[in-house]
Amino acid sequence: MRYSLAAQRGLQIFVGKGACSTCHTGPAFTNGEFHAIGVSFFAAPGRVDAGRYEGIKRLQANPFNLLGRFNDDPQRSTATSTRHVASEQRNYGEFRTPSLRNVSTTDPYMHDGQKKTLRDVLRHYSELNPDRLHVDGESLLKPLRLTGAELNDLQIFLEMLTNHADNWWHTPEHIAPKCP
Repeated sequence: MRYSLAAQRGLQIFVGKGACSTCHTGPAFTNGEFHAIGVSFFAAPGRVDAGRYEGIKRLQANPFNLLGRFNDDPQRSTATSTRHVASEQRNYGEFRTPSLRNVSTTDPYMHDGQKKTLRDVLRHYSELNPDRLHVDGESLLKPLRLTGAELNDLQIFLEMLTNHADNWWHTPEHIAPKCP
């Protein structure tokens, strides 16, 4: 499949100016790690979505974790990552990097659906407020300050990560016209 010029420019932003591929890497376009990206962890007035902080507590309490009695490795040599993870205050507001595969069909976005469209997510990173990051937040994040054309190109690239094979009206020619 050939990608449109807009999608090619979007890919250049993804790996270049946007540095998106730092966290959205590999075949699933995710590093599987947790990051604080400046989105609120307040789920509702007076209610906090603790993100990774609560997840670590649940992992440690789960009898099926790698340190639990159901691990068939008696020495627990496979449990290094479970053994060394600990809930810390900085884990509030950290959420797992989602896969970008089929991203155009997974709205709403962010851990709580606060971003309704893919364009809203791109605007978040373009207009990121560094003051919203935690003290131990992601130092690699900075406002991207994308132009309207760059936002369009990046969105077109991301939409190319969606598998439309089951939809007969989404042929490769329809999605991405052949480049000259």
